[in-house]
Amino acid sequence: MSPEICLGSVQFGMDYGITNYSGKVKESEIKKILDRSYNCGIQLIDTAQAYGTSEKVLGKCINPKHQFLIISKLKKQKNSFSKNDISKWENNFQLTLNNLKTSKINGFLLHNSNDLLKEGSHFLKTWLKSLKQRKLVKEIGLSIYNSKDLNNIDLSNIDLVQLPLSIYDQRLLKDGTIHKLKNIGCKVFIRSVFLQGLILKSHKDWPSWVNQNNVKAQNRLERFAKEQNASLLKLALAFAKKQDEVDAVVIGITSRKELEEIISVWNEKNDDLLNDEFKWALEDETFLDPRNWNKSII
Repeated sequence: MSPEICLGSVQFGMDYGITNYSGKVKESEIKKILDRSYNCGIQLIDTAQAYGTSEKVLGKCINPKHQFLIISKLKKQKNSFSKNDISKWENNFQLTLNNLKTSKINGFLLHNSNDLLKEGSHFLKTWLKSLKQRKLVKEIGLSIYNSKDLNNIDLSNIDLVQLPLSIYDQRLLKDGTIHKLKNIGCKVFIRSVFLQGLILKSHKDWPSWVNQNNVKAQNRLERFAKEQNASLLKLALAFAKKQDEVDAVVIGITSRKELEEIISVWNEKNDDLLNDEFKWALEDETFLDPRNWNKSII
């Protein structure tokens, strides 16, 4: 079964993305994006406390008649915890609910999985569990960047893991991480399917700091797209759509026009477009993880 689209909202609250030249999306455009998304059957929205004003903007722009399933994330925490931190987390979570103008959300993730390994982490685990017990949250989860982020993590109480996956970044697919998560009953949401938009741009327009081997890979993908009479967007989405162990694909949108194009391509039949997707995988982790670019905020 194909995954569903989850609307990414980081650009609603801050300037984000190496190929995002227009900056933070205007509220008038956000309302159009949200209305069109809902009418197209998109139910999921991804946000975070670290995404600037994203939560507050969503609260202002979501039509009260539209029942979206919202997933947010706790900011990266300090090095150790005590019982006194519980009130701080509770206040932050209540601020999230207030900003979103809702009494509960569908999911709440840790932006940093390592928070579960810090001294006093049992306080954090107990508090997270209480969110579910109080029916303030349906699913608790983690946002990770690589398989190492799951080392020594007890996943027995984790319902959802968000991770990077794209036609170039197939690390967590090839090493079995996604399969392992699905086997233990975790939902898997993937992000960075466009690698902050680089996959959708001509290799000629890639930044000069990108390793030439990766630029050549993009050139090959462009030639393949031309041979298949397909756009780079179609190739990127075809890869994401065929991942039958993935529950949702988080896609950042900066305009209604972008949304319309993505929905149109997503609904096309493209099952046979990528018969050998593994051949496109890159191994350069420095390039695949945008945190290494020194140009990414998240």
